[in-house]
Amino acid sequence: MSVSCLPTPLPPTSRGDGPSRSSSTSPDRPERPRAPRRYRRIDARGAGQAAYPVPKDEGARIAAVREYDIDELRAADAFDRVTELVVSHFDIDVAFVGLVDAHEEQFVACEGANWSTLSREDTVCTHTVLTDEVMVVEDTHEDPRFAANDRLDELDIRSYAGARITDADGNALGAVCCIDGEPRSYSHTERADLRRFADEVEEQLRLRKRLSGEEM
Repeated sequence: MSVSCLPTPLPPTSRGDGPSRSSSTSPDRPERPRAPRRYRRIDARGAGQAAYPVPKDEGARIAAVREYDIDELRAADAFDRVTELVVSHFDIDVAFVGLVDAHEEQFVACEGANWSTLSREDTVCTHTVLTDEVMVVEDTHEDPRFAANDRLDELDIRSYAGARITDADGNALGAVCCIDGEPRSYSHTERADLRRFADEVEEQLRLRKRLSGEEM
């Protein structure tokens, strides 16, 4: 899939700090149990605890993420165009391109909401970077990894699909993601489409890295 990158920037969204839907604020919604989330930290040292899983190559992965200038990427129209197309293609509330740093996810582009960062322990993408498969969470309320995550409820993240993006060396940088305020599934074809959108983002990131190296 080739994504056309037009020079005109998208108009700003009007959804404030996150999407607002009546279903997430209904007083009739039963309170869900809040069980603590416990994950063993996995890194080169093999010790410690964290509120999210960490890949074995975390040090190299973080170094790869930090080779990119987030502010420069946010100024690029190409990523805005991708997220705009993703929202339209999947008929969802929000789409974003996010890079997962050591302690937070930084959104390079976000269509449908005005998000810039999210604590890593609250992200779904910190799980997505662990797999080369498209990750789908049909209902965050029914997934034990996210059922106790109040921040996802605050942002009205009820369903999620994410495709990992990597650099040329295979380091996981982040993900291209679909968000909706209602539970939903993704077909095999839809997952393949999301993977192609992620491939386009990878190409854009690698191109910008090559151009940056040529300028130095």
